[in-house]
Amino acid sequence: MTDLILTEDDYRQMVQPQEGKPTTDSLKVAMKFGKRHDNVLQSIDRLKCSDKFRLLNFQETVIWRENPSGGEPIKSRSFNMSKDGFMFLVMGLTGAKAGVWKEAFIEAFNWMAEELKTRNLSYEQRRNHLMAEYQQEKGLASFAGKTMRRW
Repeated sequence: MTDLILTEDDYRQMVQPQEGKPTTDSLKVAMKFGKRHDNVLQSIDRLKCSDKFRLLNFQETVIWRENPSGGEPIKSRSFNMSKDGFMFLVMGLTGAKAGVWKEAFIEAFNWMAEELKTRNLSYEQRRNHLMAEYQQEKGLASFAGKTMRRW
């Protein structure tokens, strides 16, 4: 499988903010890695990690899924997980497809972390950052103009 080209919308679908931190869930992992959700849940249940790590990185939740036979929606377990929890879970997955999706999720986590960091900057910090960028660009343009005049 070749490299994926993902958009910001793809990243938002894979990783979402929860309590100011980027997270994903077991259902998204199952869908992207081509696994059955119940198998992903079993893998999470069987992880050999400390209770502290499990509590910090895996939050069990309930989701309502469409019933394949068309009846009432089905109540199902799911896990929200941090980047560390995701990494711990998918370390054992192998193959070309797994490698591509591991990389894509890592990019999505990093993108979301940067979005949250930028969003959390105060107005004053953003203004200072933009002014510094403007001054740098202005200096570069001035230097280029002086060089052109000498030329």
